Amino acid sequence: MLDGTARSLAGSREAEAVRAVAPFAEWKAVARRLMRAMEDRLDAPGCPKVNLQVRSANTAAVGFTRAIGYEVEDHVSMGKWLGGDGPAYE
Repeated sequence: MLDGTARSLAGSREAEAVRAVAPFAEWKAVARRLMRAMEDRLDAPGCPKVNLQVRSANTAAVGFTRAIGYEVEDHVSMGKWLGGDGPAYE
C-alpha cells in the first residue's frame, strides 16, 4: 500500500500525463505510449487504480481513453471557483 507521500506523487504524475496527452490525442501511438508509461510508473510502487477526469464534451479524449481500457464511471465531479466567476470558457 502507498503512504501519503507516494499517493501524492502518484497523483502528480497522473495529472502531468493527462495534461500531456490531451493536446496530442490525434497522435494515438504517442498518446498510447505516454499513457502506458504513466500506468507503469504508478503500478511500480503499488498504486491500485488510475482515475482520470475528462470533460464530457471532449469526445475524442473520452473515445481514446475508452479504447485503451478505461471505463466511464458513475461519479459526480464537483468544484467551486473562488474569487470570481471562473475562467472565460466556463
